[in-house]
Amino acid sequence: MDPMSTLLAAVVAGAAAALQATVGDVVKDSYAELKRALAARFSRVDLTVIERDPMAAENRHAVERQLRESGASADADLIARANALLEQLLRSKSDLADVIGVDVEGIKAGTVRIEDIISAGVGVRVKNAVAAGDFVVTKVRAGGAGQLPGKS
Repeated sequence: MDPMSTLLAAVVAGAAAALQATVGDVVKDSYAELKRALAARFSRVDLTVIERDPMAAENRHAVERQLRESGASADADLIARANALLEQLLRSKSDLADVIGVDVEGIKAGTVRIEDIISAGVGVRVKNAVAAGDFVVTKVRAGGAGQLPGKS
């Protein structure tokens, strides 16, 4: 994912995970660290709305706009913290960790194109992929986008 998508996915998924009683302290602590770092460097970004309802599209869009306007996605430390949180979520036993829009591993292809992904958790996860041509991932909405088929 690009830095903006990574940061947004981590904020939304972290806020959603923090509301779950079954999420471990490691995930909650990782989210708290990301929030503290974000607040210290980009005080104009207000996560209150996303923490009230992480799955509401309008809340995600509001936070995405704030993150974009603040330039937070250019902060390498924040992106590292966001990636660490997403990894913790993947390791946890929460429902969010089980939701990945596209999970690709060990693919070898001429050209790869992944687009229009909507996921309540991680949008796209790619490991050990080789593309002789273009490898394009676009239009990914992660961290909650309404009700997904098969989820109640």
